[in-house]
Amino acid sequence: MPDPLLKKQFAEAGLELTNVGPVAERSDCHRDRIDRLGDLGMMGEPDCWYRAARP
Repeated sequence: MPDPLLKKQFAEAGLELTNVGPVAERSDCHRDRIDRLGDLGMMGEPDCWYRAARP
């Protein structure tokens, strides 16, 4: 799902969505999975973390 659509949907719920970067940069577990299996399983692509907060 494209970021602009995600941001729109979260905004409709009163939340601001921010892409905070690649999963592998913030999670040892996910980095290990990428190293072992070459993917992130059900997470698919893009492999990014998002933060939702009230503006």
